[in-house]
Amino acid sequence: MVLRRLPRWKSGARTGSKQSSMTLTAFGPLQRPAFSEPQLEDAYMPQLKSAPREANVSPGALKLKEARQYLGGLSVPTMHRLIARGLLRPNRSLRHLLFPKSELDRFLRDGLT
Repeated sequence: MVLRRLPRWKSGARTGSKQSSMTLTAFGPLQRPAFSEPQLEDAYMPQLKSAPREANVSPGALKLKEARQYLGGLSVPTMHRLIARGLLRPNRSLRHLLFPKSELDRFLRDGLT
């Protein structure tokens, strides 16, 4: 049989009463635990810091949805058709298709002639 301690709540969190120093076990109350174990309220949570980002930086390449909007609201099948015909050349080095803005501008510019 495995004995586990019940979690201790912060003072007054559940019942509104003062926190007792007693811990309940399967055999009844104990005055103090036999060993020190980190409590829920004592757990250390490191603060994660993200890298600082500049707010006004525009991306150099667009994903499929953004590229569709950039080209005037084309549909996904139309975008795939243009890629298959070789009229659009996305960057395939990552998981998502990335369309450099220069490639989208080239498509718009050369499509007029």
